[in-house]
Amino acid sequence: NSAFSDTVDQFTDTDRMGYSASSSLNYTEPVHEDAQLQLSSSFSYSLNENDRKRFADYHLVSNKLDSSLSNVYNREYLTQNYGLGYQYRTELFRFESNFRFRIANLNNKQEFPFNNNLSKQFTSFIPSLSFSYSPSRDINLRLRYRADNNPPSVDKLQNVLDNSDPLRLSIGNPDLKQDYNHNLFLRFSLTDF
Repeated sequence: NSAFSDTVDQFTDTDRMGYSASSSLNYTEPVHEDAQLQLSSSFSYSLNENDRKRFADYHLVSNKLDSSLSNVYNREYLTQNYGLGYQYRTELFRFESNFRFRIANLNNKQEFPFNNNLSKQFTSFIPSLSFSYSPSRDINLRLRYRADNNPPSVDKLQNVLDNSDPLRLSIGNPDLKQDYNHNLFLRFSLTDF
């Protein structure tokens, strides 16, 4: 019996930067003494840069760049949201609904070890609903549903092998789509004073 040992002799230099900006505009119009409509519009922009360079034999004076494990990658993400909301409120209960239509543009640009550009446009309908009921000070019921989506991160998009953990090798997928999150919250409280 002989033991086998393998050592990965490498150094990784990673530079990451990110920028983001957003704006929103909301208009609310009463439609009844207990109800109102809301129109909304928002825009957001983010730029993420990821420069990952991996060097083999880093302890030597002439370390060499391993282009199969290195890349330079930029991700731009622009979203436009247009929404319509309705709110109804009385002494006993409150109901809110919001419906957003989102247009998202994802632009990926890989500059090293080869040039590759990939652009995608996503459209989605994102609802949220909320209801609360309080017939007395001691009783409260709340129900809330919310959906949202997020773009894939730069690390998930980079088409380069990550061997920093040899037992869990991973590689990014530039064809990933947005994720969708659905959250449902229910709470009932009864307090006896």
